[in-house]
Amino acid sequence: MEQALASLELSQRSYDRAVAFIAAHDSTASSPEAGDVFRARLAALDQMISTTREAMREAPHDPVINGYYLTTVGQREAALRQLNYTLPASLRSNSF
Repeated sequence: MEQALASLELSQRSYDRAVAFIAAHDSTASSPEAGDVFRARLAALDQMISTTREAMREAPHDPVINGYYLTTVGQREAALRQLNYTLPASLRSNSF
């Protein structure tokens, strides 16, 4: 079990780095439809957070569910940072 959990954690970190790289180089952010894309992305991530939070109430110590939750929260924060970066300075937020 320890080896499987360590492997899962390593894979998760690798996945997080790959997603962060993709987000940083996402050409969608500079397109005219960027606002629609970010709104859809954030809505989907919010729904996933709600779903995983509910699952965590049912199984609070499940490492897979907890991993999904933490990954989703991280992706939401990354999307908000990316959106903030693409906004004009007058619309940027200093905190989330």
